[in-house]
Amino acid sequence: MQSTDEVAVPVTVTATVVETRPERGGLAFVAKVFSDIKPKVTTAAINAIDSSARAAAEGEKKSSAFDAEAAYTDSLSNELQAIVAYCHQSSSATDAPGAIDRIAKSAAARSAQLKSRSDAIKAGDNPSRDPLVVVDDQPVANSSNQSVCTGR
Repeated sequence: MQSTDEVAVPVTVTATVVETRPERGGLAFVAKVFSDIKPKVTTAAINAIDSSARAAAEGEKKSSAFDAEAAYTDSLSNELQAIVAYCHQSSSATDAPGAIDRIAKSAAARSAQLKSRSDAIKAGDNPSRDPLVVVDDQPVANSSNQSVCTGR
């Protein structure tokens, strides 16, 4: 890795582990541990020494945070749209097609709520504590979801 920082100096980091007793597998274990974490140690060392690599890593971290926030915003919008669709556009018919429509819309609303809560956690926000929609085939006015639909 070549540094682009104007004050960079060449640095080599090495570690030596010596087993002083008869072999019992300890050195093999330590070697395995070090080989598994070598990429992380290398990245941490580069970021600590090379300011341009550190800036790039910080930029990537910020970009990931923005991506997570954007995903949460999208899923929150989808949640609200699905709840409105369930509460106001579900069929009130008492026949099988009406029940199927309500099941589909209530399931879509619940799924959107769960996705939104998951994305909130990934974005570092607190997920909503509003009640979850219960998947139901009953007309909204007769269902256990009245509290979810009130005020929407």
